[in-house]
Amino acid sequence: MDTLLSTSVTGGWFVVAVFALALALLSLTVVRRGEGRWSTARWGAAVALAAAAGGALGWLLTWLVSEVWDAFGVSLSIAVHVAVALGCAVIGVGVLALTRRGVWRRLGAVGLVLSAVLVAAMLINIDFGRYATVQQALGLTSFSGATLPSRASAGSGQDASGAALAQLLDTWQPPADLPASGTVHQVDIPASSSHFAARPALVYLPPAALVPNPPPLPVVIALSGQPGSPKDVFEAGQVQGQLDAVAAADRGLAPIVVVPDQLGDPANNPMCVDSALGNSASYLTVDVPNWVRSTLNVAQGRADWAIAGFSQGATCAVQLGTGFSQLFGSFLAIAPELGPSSGDQAATIAKGFGGSRAAYDAAQPLAIMKQDAPYSDSVGVFVIGEADQQFGPNTEKLQAAATAAGIATSLFTSPGTAHDWHTGAYGFAQGIAALLPRLGLPPNAHG
Repeated sequence: MDTLLSTSVTGGWFVVAVFALALALLSLTVVRRGEGRWSTARWGAAVALAAAAGGALGWLLTWLVSEVWDAFGVSLSIAVHVAVALGCAVIGVGVLALTRRGVWRRLGAVGLVLSAVLVAAMLINIDFGRYATVQQALGLTSFSGATLPSRASAGSGQDASGAALAQLLDTWQPPADLPASGTVHQVDIPASSSHFAARPALVYLPPAALVPNPPPLPVVIALSGQPGSPKDVFEAGQVQGQLDAVAAADRGLAPIVVVPDQLGDPANNPMCVDSALGNSASYLTVDVPNWVRSTLNVAQGRADWAIAGFSQGATCAVQLGTGFSQLFGSFLAIAPELGPSSGDQAATIAKGFGGSRAAYDAAQPLAIMKQDAPYSDSVGVFVIGEADQQFGPNTEKLQAAATAAGIATSLFTSPGTAHDWHTGAYGFAQGIAALLPRLGLPPNAHG
């Protein structure tokens, strides 16, 4: 069972088997001799018409969802349009086949429809990069519920920061029983101040944090996109594997990564501000840091803390990284928007800012950076997908403004990817690696 759950849904035998089954069912449905009122020629014409009608309907629906209703806040790729159209074309043939007589033929038609849905979903997932395994696709991924190591077990110098932290980590020697990899724990972070209705958070502890008398480690607060949840950062963003590789290269050392829920629900977008939609900003800048400092063995300086995110989470990272620079010395933004958004501007102002245009304007990162410039000792890392024509200009404009405001910036481009989790995984890997020296870890930790 574990072998099946760990099977890839983006390549390999499982994908081949699903496509082969769909093709076999389609062949059995299409290649038929004439019978009854259906001559061979008439059946062939009906199949072609059903496929054309289904494909056209699928393309139309995808266009409406993507370009007219803007249901996801981002244009869907051509690959997604093709996948939906292809799936609907086969579904059209399956629905036509349901008119044939015979139990087995109708069961075959039902199987064809189901396989068409599965193939379309698989193609969309391959394009977007959200699920890697059967287990993830079924939502069965579980994280450790084990108690976090006590902060009281921290070694000497737990409040070190800056040069002192770098020196401490450079000379730290791991015990002989250092774990081979880190662990991801599911935790509840109390919203004592904000009262924000957050879902459980996830915490990555590198091997060096799992031993007695661990060193104080830097912190990355990481955020998913919307719709989404904290587990997206580890499943689609592949952050655990990336950080385990960092730790393996340097005595088990890597940042502690805390992934809180900034949404409250996949369908919500509180925009990382305090509003009637929920006090998301206070949760991320007061409750989460307070919990981290009181619970985990972490470094205390602002230079040792970074905030990162993908898509909506990236927008939050820029907002909070620039607006709360006394807390976050660095930020990583992977395909951000220009600022908080919940649909069009009028809807955003009404939902998130109580109808105040002035409050909306003040919350824009471009305005924040202009007001707070010049920044002193802040770092911003930006990442964009090469094919992301919608969010690419946003990223470049934000980077230019950050540079002008005195923030030390860098920009990475994910080859051939768009606004998807392929870009997200690339961005977390490149961005965290770029921030390691900034976070007090030895430069060779990512070499």
